[in-house]
Order: sequence, then C-alpha cells, then structure tokens
Amino acid sequence: MRSSSYGSTSKDSEIGHGFIAKEPVKVENDDFIPVRSPRWSGIALSLSISLGFLVFLSIYLKASAGFTTDPSVLTSANELKFSVSNEYGQSVKGYKWDHIVEPYRLTTLTAILNDDDQEGTYIWVVGDTVSSTKVAYYTFQDVGFNLVNVSWTSLDGETKLSASSQVACKYVRREMRAMTVSDRERFLDTLRLLYDLKTKDGQASYGEKYKDIHYFVKKHLHGAAALDCDHWHDNAGIMTHHLAFTLELEQTLQAVDPAISVPYWEYTKDSILHADGDWESSEVFLDEWFGVASPTSNDHVVTEGRWAYAPIMSDASDYSNITNSYGLLRSPWNTNPTAYFTRYDKVLGNEFYNNFPTCTQFSECIKRPSIAQINECLNGETHGPVHIMIGGQWGSVSSAVAMKEYGLAPQHLLLAKNLWRHGYVKCPDSCDDSSSECKCSCPASQLDTTPYKILTEKTGLLHWIDDSSRAIYFDEDDGEYHIQGFTAEMEAGAWQDILDALCDPGHAGEMYTSAAPYDPTFWVLHTAAERLLQYRRMQADVSPLDETWGFAHMNAASDVGVVCDWSSVENGGDSLPT
Repeated sequence: MRSSSYGSTSKDSEIGHGFIAKEPVKVENDDFIPVRSPRWSGIALSLSISLGFLVFLSIYLKASAGFTTDPSVLTSANELKFSVSNEYGQSVKGYKWDHIVEPYRLTTLTAILNDDDQEGTYIWVVGDTVSSTKVAYYTFQDVGFNLVNVSWTSLDGETKLSASSQVACKYVRREMRAMTVSDRERFLDTLRLLYDLKTKDGQASYGEKYKDIHYFVKKHLHGAAALDCDHWHDNAGIMTHHLAFTLELEQTLQAVDPAISVPYWEYTKDSILHADGDWESSEVFLDEWFGVASPTSNDHVVTEGRWAYAPIMSDASDYSNITNSYGLLRSPWNTNPTAYFTRYDKVLGNEFYNNFPTCTQFSECIKRPSIAQINECLNGETHGPVHIMIGGQWGSVSSAVAMKEYGLAPQHLLLAKNLWRHGYVKCPDSCDDSSSECKCSCPASQLDTTPYKILTEKTGLLHWIDDSSRAIYFDEDDGEYHIQGFTAEMEAGAWQDILDALCDPGHAGEMYTSAAPYDPTFWVLHTAAERLLQYRRMQADVSPLDETWGFAHMNAASDVGVVCDWSSVENGGDSLPT
C-alpha cells in the first residue's frame, strides 16, 4: 500500500474508493517489524471500538440496525468462499466476524474454489462496484458492515457458484512496533501537526473535527486540575473518560488523514527488554519516535528530533480558566516557566521506578472478577508509574530533603495536590520572567491550627502518609500518629517539616501533571489498557465478569475517596459523568 502524503484528506488520498486493477505494493521486510506482546500474543489486533458502554461508540458504527450480529459466509454447495487480507495479513481470532477490513487501507479479496483447476469467470460486487478477477483489490471507506459478493461461472456456463458475507469494516489498533514504518510515520507526523496548526486554521482545511493539541490539554485540565476534585482519575470514569478522549483525538487525526488509527504502546514488552533498568534506551524514545525520555538540559526540554521544542500554550488565561502562574496552559500547582513540554526521569532527585509495569501485573489485573476492581488497577499500578517515570519532578530542594527523610518522596506531588485542594497550598496568581521566587506555598494566614491537625483533622493526609512511610505509624492505644524513635517535641518539628515540604510542589514534567496530553506518549498509553479490557470483556463467558460500573477504592495518596458532587446536574443531561 502506498502511503498518503502528509496532510492528505479523504478527498485527495492516494487510495480511492473501489476496486483497482493491479496488485498492491508489497511491504518490504525492513518496512514491517512484527511484534507481539509476550503475554498476550494470541490477541492479534485491538479494534478502535472496545467498550459497549463507551459514550463515543456512535463515532464509528454506521451499520443499519437490522443487520444480524452473526454474518456467516453463505455458499452454494460449500464450494466457493473468499478471504480478505492487507499488508498486515489477516486475523479475526477471538472476534465474532468472519472477515475484518480496515477503512482507507487497500484490501486483497481472494476467491477460493474447492477445485481450483476448474476454469471459469469471477465477478466481485461490493456496493455499486464490480471486478472480474479471481483476486481483487478494493479500498473500503464506510465503517460498519459492507456486503461483499463473489460469483464463479464455469466456462461452459453449466456451473454457477456464489458466496457473500457482511464484512466488518473497522479501524484497528496496533502496537507501535508492529506498524509499518509508513503507518507509524503518518501517525506521528499528523500528531505533531496538532502542535503547530491551530484549531481555527485546521478546521478551515480539514473540517470541524480538527482540534489542536491545546484543545485536548484544556479539556484534560478541566477534568483533572479542577479545584473541587479530580473528575477523571481514581474513580469509575478512568477508562470511559480516557478512551472517549482518545477517540476524539483520533477523529482529529482522521480529519487530516482518514487512514490513521491511534496505536498502543505495549510497555510490558519494554519491562522485559529493559529489565536491568535501562528503560530510557527503548526505541520508543528515539528522536524520530517520541523523543528522548529524559533530556539533559537544565529545563528538561526535548531539543532534538520530531518533538523538539513542542510548545505549551502561553498567555493562555483568555483561553482557559486553568493555567499556571506564568499563564501557561499547565496545572496551576506546576510553576514551571518553560514554554515547552518537559520530561525528567527522577522524582526529587530519586529514581523510584526503574522499570515499566509488567505482564504479570496486567495479567493479575484483568483476571479480577469485576469492572470496578479492574478499573482500579488500570488506573493505578499498571498505568500510573509510566506517567511518573516520563514526567518526573524537580525544583524543590527543601521538599526533597524532608520527603526523603520520611520516605515520602514518591507521594510528594500527590499529597501536595491534595493539600492544594483543601485550600492550604496557594500558588501565585501571576509571575513574570523576572520573578526569582515564583512558587507555591502555605501562607501563614491559611494555617488556622497546628501542622499536626492540618495533616489529620483538616485533610486526613497522615492516613496516606502512614501507609507510605516506614517511620510514621498510627498508635491505636492513644489514637495518634507518631514517628518511630521521636519524642513529642521532635514529632512537632517533624510535622512542621512535612507540612512545609508539601507546600512547595516544585516543577513536574507534563506526564506527571494534568497537562499530560502535551506529551505525545500520553496518547499511546491508555490504548494499551483499552486492548486488555476489551479482551477481558470478550472472555466473560469463560471467566465471569461483573460489569457493574464502579471503582474499587484503595489506600493510595492519589485516591482520597472523594467524588465530585453531581447532585445539581439534571438527570440524563449531557453533563453527567461517563
């Protein structure tokens, strides 16, 4: 298949609708690197539409309501049937359809006759187009189900056979490394375009579905960086929100190039290939892929390759009511002044994760018996560490010392964010380039009681601190928290140190913040979880699954058990959570 030129639309794509008369260009060996997940090698593909309850399900499906869900191949005397394939081969393993084709991708239709020595004529009919060869090449465009008919007539006209099938036409997700080079380049090039082509200009060229990257970051900020609570994480909406969000991004990419589908990153593969801790050497972080994992510059900006100096929106206060102190489209507690997305492989100078989540962790996760329990582990241990590893945190020396002393550095930003939501952490309304001290703090006027009471009665943070720290514990006899080996006077000073440290979150790379969609790795992260959740739902008849919508809360610094108040929202309205 020939690749469309960068920026092509459905109107000027090199692959037109209907049959073509010649064999497609074959994929060369160096243009295709087949990779399967070590744990899930039997799952050959993951379709874009994975959750029946997903709000955006109607984005793709256009089939008529009367079509049967079991489109078996119909043959005369079972002597004629057909196969479909493209440059990736063919696979419907695990799915209920006999044939799957992809939109805007050249498909090979091959007639199969039991007695292949018999001579005769073949006629293919798809929609209103006809071809008269045994092997036909067709490009489908309509997502849904497409009726394919093939007939064969012997040369003497005495024997006539036919076969027909409703072929499922769906976008397919593939692992990044299993894509052809041309497909991967199309995806990455078009994703990069979103950083440079503003929504207004893009819609003039590609239609209303086009949105720039700032649109998606703003939406994620409003979902995750609101002062009242995090609407998108640590609760039942984690998967539905992010999969719908990815589908919206995918529609933008398809407005530019309709053949694109968002791939997934099987980082469990990297957990095996880089088990010795050199995860930053993964090919995913090549300059021509997603760029270096941890730039060495002081400002932690990617400076080479495709993602060099990918911008953060500046002067964004007129665009969004959530910005940082410099007017950048960032989390309000992230006072990083750099106007490009950033990465750092450490948290306050320490490496807390030296490998990606593993196949074992994912396997144990999706074996759970309910969607609520699966939502929790897809939100947490199988997903969260990747955000932290790529984003990182820096710029708060005093916090680093205190957090390390009490074993709290990995939880620092999560705890500080909770303190911000309780109104104790305050960040400057605005800062300029000349500001030497632009950072968040806890003003004395906000500290209405002792540090200990703020950490317990006012915010409950010591509950999660106790769970994370080996030194801090809860004494059931006196009902108080203590620090091993500390006197009462020493503890009072320690609570003050911990509170002071939490009042300054410092700076964080985008992936560790609510502005994570600025980092391109964000977009191939959740599709990996989508694939496995889909697989688990498909296996529900073998291993029962309670699909009641919910979330199994756990004891974690990010999961405070607080949910947003939707009581004032009209029942059934568009603003209800997914």
